[in-house]
Amino acid sequence: MIQLPDRFFQDRTPVLAVAGWSGSGKTTLLERLIPRLVDQWLRVGVWKHDAHHLDIDREGKDTDRLYRAGAAVVLSEDPSQGFVRVSPSKQVSNQLIPLQQPLDLILIEGNKSMPFEKIWLNHPDAENPPPQDLENCLKRFDRTPDLVTRVENFALGWLRKKWESRPIRIAFLIGGDSSRMGRPKHLLSYNGHTLIEEMVLRFKEHSSASIVLVGKGEIPDSLKNMVETLPDIPGGSGPMAGLLSLLRWDPTTSWVLFGCDLPGLNVRYLEWLKSHRDIGIWGVVPQVEGERFRQPLAAIYEPQVKPYFETAWSQGFRGMHQTLSGIPVLNPVVPDHLHANLVNTNTPEEWEAFEKRDEHD
Repeated sequence: MIQLPDRFFQDRTPVLAVAGWSGSGKTTLLERLIPRLVDQWLRVGVWKHDAHHLDIDREGKDTDRLYRAGAAVVLSEDPSQGFVRVSPSKQVSNQLIPLQQPLDLILIEGNKSMPFEKIWLNHPDAENPPPQDLENCLKRFDRTPDLVTRVENFALGWLRKKWESRPIRIAFLIGGDSSRMGRPKHLLSYNGHTLIEEMVLRFKEHSSASIVLVGKGEIPDSLKNMVETLPDIPGGSGPMAGLLSLLRWDPTTSWVLFGCDLPGLNVRYLEWLKSHRDIGIWGVVPQVEGERFRQPLAAIYEPQVKPYFETAWSQGFRGMHQTLSGIPVLNPVVPDHLHANLVNTNTPEEWEAFEKRDEHD
């Protein structure tokens, strides 16, 4: 059996197997199911197990049918060999092996002995029950005219529960020196303590999400036992280096990334941001109406973005906007009542203006 690399499972890509005796209609079901899932903006991979001899792809074969149905990745194996088929137009980079491509869902056809969660298709012309040692069978389906719809509804509900169980963490970027401000922004004095202390306490009080500080900036003593800290990736600095450090440290988490130059951030903005998350969306990067650029440092990033940022970094790109252009992210417009959350303070004059507005409010 093919041994998948550890990274394949590190992002907890949900895996659902479709099992059944030969002739139960597994390939036909998946061939009709995959286009429906793709229409839901899901990126689907298929692992086709062949208990006999594997005939490398040709037109009309099960794997060819699944590939033509729209699967982003098709993996097929028999006891002695295996192959992966990927559309070149859907590859993230030649540096990424196919199974490390980001996916929303992996479907396995066949191999009922695998320990993954699975559904079972009853054979239409036989009463053979599933094997007694069948593990993790979630539901059995008869082959009825509405089979595809019933399996689609079940799979999407199952996938949403998996997606909703993904942990969410908040990360603040503390990059250290600020040439325009003249001193580290996260250490600016605010309400009797530093700005970063204020922001951490603000979110600790109203959110259960754990908080991480990432970057080379100095950590106030009061926070050292309250939050986790991470350096940027080796040899790197800037927002992308911080995000990559987070994704490498915990590639199973949805990361809320905040810059420390947004002192107006509050939990209402966080909840609005989280409300736009959904399966098939790998990031929520808002934009302010009338402004040219999106807000990558007041955004949410799902684990699937990691290969994109890794590839961009390895190719010398350091800009968040350029990398985000190739990722399926949502760009909701920030409502007027939350605009104050995205007011930058990069200079002493901007900081003074913020303090005056804050006193007035």
